[in-house]
Amino acid sequence: GSLIYTLTEKSNLRFAATQTLARPNMRELAPFAQFDTKNGFFNVGNPDLTRTLIQNYDLRYEVYPNFGELIAVSVFYKRFEDPILRRFDPSATIPTLGYTNIDEAMIYGAEFEVRKNLAFIGGKFMQNMFLSTNVAFIHSEYKIPQDELNSSLGVDSTYDLTTRPFQSQSPFIVNAALSYINPERGWESSVSFNISGSRLYNISLAATPDVYEAPVPLLNFNISKTFFDHYRVGFSAQNILNPVYQRTQNFKGTEYIAESATYGTKFGLSLAYFIR
Repeated sequence: GSLIYTLTEKSNLRFAATQTLARPNMRELAPFAQFDTKNGFFNVGNPDLTRTLIQNYDLRYEVYPNFGELIAVSVFYKRFEDPILRRFDPSATIPTLGYTNIDEAMIYGAEFEVRKNLAFIGGKFMQNMFLSTNVAFIHSEYKIPQDELNSSLGVDSTYDLTTRPFQSQSPFIVNAALSYINPERGWESSVSFNISGSRLYNISLAATPDVYEAPVPLLNFNISKTFFDHYRVGFSAQNILNPVYQRTQNFKGTEYIAESATYGTKFGLSLAYFIR
């Protein structure tokens, strides 16, 4: 359920409490091993997996300074019952990637959002410029299962922690976009940027260091022009920075690269005709 309390004509206070669920997919449930020819290990399903229940609590304060503008601050908390995690076991003759439920995990944090027209800078051009930003700081953790802690006993290991970050959850996320919108002349354009903090990709058993995904900066651009009220021509450039995607493992203070790749920059041209 949700509740909205209007503080003034231009500000609201929102509260939401919900429960959602996530079911395991077919690969996670499949009662057989599938060999991954690309990475050289077996992907083993677990038919005993159970669904995950998620309790969500959100509190948000938002202000609307002018039409189309927003300033908002949010705090949130999420609790996961029986979440599903990937676990990589390198100790087998052929390494295996499997799935398991753990008891619980939690995520909490704060988020800041701004949408602002840049007309205050001055000039006719800036009246059609808009800046949008979104920044989130997140803490996540779960207790490492006892069977996994026991598997590292007597093995040379650098980690003696009892908790981990929740899988695939970044500690921070930054989004920013600068847009130009001029409907009178038919122009639309935007530059967008995104980056997320290092996140846990794979849990490794037998005291092997966990695999993390390194931060990747993403920069995109697009522009379009409408002609004669029926035609629109567009150009886009995706992944302009072409960063290196890396998955790493840290052992005794030294970082090792488990995987590394670049995916290239994509350019696109489009032509559309609108029936009005």
